[in-house]
Amino acid sequence: MREARARFAELLDDAERGNVTLITRHGRAAAAIIPAALLGQLGNPGGEPVPPDTAHELQTVAAGLRSALRALEPLLGPPTVTAAPGSRAPYQARPGRLAIVITDLADLRGPAHGVVELPLRLFWSAPDRAFDLDQPSMLQALYETVLREATRTSDLTSYLNGEILAAVWPQLFLPKGVRRAWEDQHPALRAARHAAA
Repeated sequence: MREARARFAELLDDAERGNVTLITRHGRAAAAIIPAALLGQLGNPGGEPVPPDTAHELQTVAAGLRSALRALEPLLGPPTVTAAPGSRAPYQARPGRLAIVITDLADLRGPAHGVVELPLRLFWSAPDRAFDLDQPSMLQALYETVLREATRTSDLTSYLNGEILAAVWPQLFLPKGVRRAWEDQHPALRAARHAAA
């Protein structure tokens, strides 16, 4: 819910592209941001009241949305970071946003070579969002960006590679909270950093 408040404009852009965003509160599905086209049967918000003869249609649509939310809940899985809201700063990627950590580095099966383009929600500071992984400086920049800006585990598994992460970990410039969260979960990363020091 905190992330949705901070990223509301991005989530609206996602909805305009046809994506549905599930909003959770305390790990449970609470609402969804959905494309307006899906609400066509409900009438225009702030417009004329919905005619009484459409009440059955409204109930059907609402039941469908509730059913979709219930179906999506199991896909959320357990939280990837065990810290509770309001945890100490070392586990925050930035104030108000907890760092996201994958539980097993083997799950990071992102590309090892070639050009990768990050979505706007992960990299918005330049018009060109393409990173050539065969150039060490660009690979490092991509890893720093994804580790810092990830808001879901799929960001990590789609763009990061576990073997490469372990190899470049000592060179990455990361917020203290991100580094501590990952090194607490994966002591091998801490050992690699100390060995390179």
